[in-house]
Amino acid sequence: GVQQRITELESECDLIVVLCTGTFDGLSAAVPVVFPDEVLHERVRTLGIARRLHVIAPTAEQKPFLTAKWATAVDKLSFTSSSPYQEFYLADVVADISASRPEGVVLDCMGYRGEHKARILDSFLQ
Repeated sequence: GVQQRITELESECDLIVVLCTGTFDGLSAAVPVVFPDEVLHERVRTLGIARRLHVIAPTAEQKPFLTAKWATAVDKLSFTSSSPYQEFYLADVVADISASRPEGVVLDCMGYRGEHKARILDSFLQ
């Protein structure tokens, strides 16, 4: 479906941004396509937090995929799942982050909002 939509849009656009942090291999377009996944990887590298990264994703079932996705970008990965679309389990997220002692945290889904980030940060600043 993503390739079909890109093909439909590419003649009307100068740039296409895929609003999902998943990986999309094999897509092609006549215009540049930006994938947030690639932007996240590069940002982790430039921030210098690639040794120990903690990833938060919507479901535990995503862990194998995300482990493989981040394996090329980070040395050690820890993981928590809590959906941005349902109840956000802040206590579990904070406990997992504390236990893993990462250099950085990535909210790996476009569904997370500033509210999620603020709640996590506030927990550590109190």
